[in-house]
Amino acid sequence: MMIDQIFQQNGLLHSSLPGFTPRMSQREMAEAVFDAIQFSGNLVCESGTGTGKTYAYLVPAILSEKCTVISTATRALQEQIYFRDLPNLLRVLGTEVESCMLKGRANYLCRYRLKQAQQQTDLVDVRMQRPLSKINEWANTTQTGDISEMDDVSENSPVWRVVTSTSENCLGGHCPDFGKCHVNAARKKAVESELVVVNHHVYFSDLSVKESGFGGLLPEHDVVIFDEAHSLPDIASNFLGFTFSSTQVSHLIEDIQSAELEENSSIDFRSGFMELELAVNNLILLSNRNYQGPRLYSEIRNQQWEETTTNLKLAFENVLQELETAALVGTGLSRCRDRAAWMSDNLWTWCDDNDQNSACWFSARSSGFNLNSTPLDVGQHLREHMNAPGKSRIFTSATLSVERDFAPFMRKIGLSEQDTNTGFWESPYDYAANSRLLIDEDIPVPNDPDFPEAIKRLIIEIGTASRGRAFCLFTSFAMLNRVYDRVQAEVDWPLYRQGDMSKQILLDNFVENRHAMLFGTSTFWQGVDIKGDALSCVIIDKLPFGSPEDPVMKSRIRYCNENGENAFMQIQIPEAVVTLKQGAGRLIRSEKDQGVLVICDSRILNKPYGRQFLDSLPPMPIVRNIREIKSFFKSIA
Repeated sequence: MMIDQIFQQNGLLHSSLPGFTPRMSQREMAEAVFDAIQFSGNLVCESGTGTGKTYAYLVPAILSEKCTVISTATRALQEQIYFRDLPNLLRVLGTEVESCMLKGRANYLCRYRLKQAQQQTDLVDVRMQRPLSKINEWANTTQTGDISEMDDVSENSPVWRVVTSTSENCLGGHCPDFGKCHVNAARKKAVESELVVVNHHVYFSDLSVKESGFGGLLPEHDVVIFDEAHSLPDIASNFLGFTFSSTQVSHLIEDIQSAELEENSSIDFRSGFMELELAVNNLILLSNRNYQGPRLYSEIRNQQWEETTTNLKLAFENVLQELETAALVGTGLSRCRDRAAWMSDNLWTWCDDNDQNSACWFSARSSGFNLNSTPLDVGQHLREHMNAPGKSRIFTSATLSVERDFAPFMRKIGLSEQDTNTGFWESPYDYAANSRLLIDEDIPVPNDPDFPEAIKRLIIEIGTASRGRAFCLFTSFAMLNRVYDRVQAEVDWPLYRQGDMSKQILLDNFVENRHAMLFGTSTFWQGVDIKGDALSCVIIDKLPFGSPEDPVMKSRIRYCNENGENAFMQIQIPEAVVTLKQGAGRLIRSEKDQGVLVICDSRILNKPYGRQFLDSLPPMPIVRNIREIKSFFKSIA
């Protein structure tokens, strides 16, 4: 069956799916995806909100009869594709495809660790006993072990770390429950499937496992489709770098204690643990006492830091030596030894700080620290994989381009511009009629001391006109809190602030109230889909340039400039444009949505680079007078 017969007016989808609206842009994207799959090519395409990109890539993938992996950024989209979109299309197309959904290991119950938690009560917090009991009841009935099935225990509960495994503490074939392992069952099904729905974390886990010489998690596939592809560089960066953290040390100690109870090596780890915990606490005290915010190690490296990290390395090595002896007793302690050796290597690498293509930096909090190593040029690492012949790779999102230019995205993930086709399809929504973009030229620039007060006045004035119903999106928690406190003191409508409760509860309360304002940072700039008039205004404090003081951004700027390029044009502007598009995209989520986008940053009008931001946004009519916004809200009331 031809693509146009499926997507056209009165075609198969239109006649079979209630509510389906044929769109030329969707059909054109489907044809481009079909061609990329048939000819084993790379395709990068931006598909605006409402185009229907999911069907536009799923239909060609199904028709191709090639083994396909679909990778998303979020579990929410992963589940939507697998449980809703894919079954609908298979039914309409009258075909069957052996398919499955594969999540990361932490999403599946580990029966062995559940038994350990029940038996080793001294190592389990008493507050976990009740959820453990509920999990145990569910364990007797679940077929998949997917923790999302458990409505009675929050997915954020710390109990899940106790009853799920990691690649480091999994016993593999030595596990007494190996035959009933939910992770193995899910991976076995994935390897046998023709179409597998994963998330980007699983995809890069598979890539790293295969590069290590092991079998991998996914089948050998002909096609990979990356949805929400704008997030690929950041996720890939996490897999290509590493973190050594105080939390990792705590978890290692807990797992050694548990394995020792199970396998009894007769090694007394207590003094080693005390020494290691003291060294960890000393580094926490040092970092919290002297430094605010994330910092590059090269900027703060001094004799005190070297002495403190040396003590940490020595304490870690002592525990590792004890594990070398204990590992001879059983698989659990052996896995702990391997994990400790890997962590030790990371710690020494971080302290050496010799890799010119990586940023070694740390972040501290009151109860812990992270020592991070992040690659500066992800594309350099991915280039060979992303351009290997014989496979189709499709990258799609509503926010990939800067003024329809995909070169910045392709450079970031190592794609060859010569060997990659591109496509751009605008949103079919009527932005000219249903939206306005307010830019107040009189507002102070973001670094002006009067900026928070000016934003407060603007938010209150707009909020009065919109009757609440607004997202106030900020580029930093500091500015969010300053403005939130000012607004809260002067208004009587409900305000919700990120951090005061979970993200989902915030969103539920916001929608249920219908006349509230939600103040958020990066968490709410993307992946939030509120249709209807509950959200009628999005207010953005400033152009979302990454902080030049952020250690990774600072290092990437230096790296880019040292290689003879303009970091502001090559890195900072493209990243800020894509982020702004994400934030602006929260406003119009359906054909009937109406609303106002407010950008409280006059640089978008009076700086030369501002045109790149404006030309990358949906075609919203620009207004510079709040009276017009008040009139607009009256017209859509």
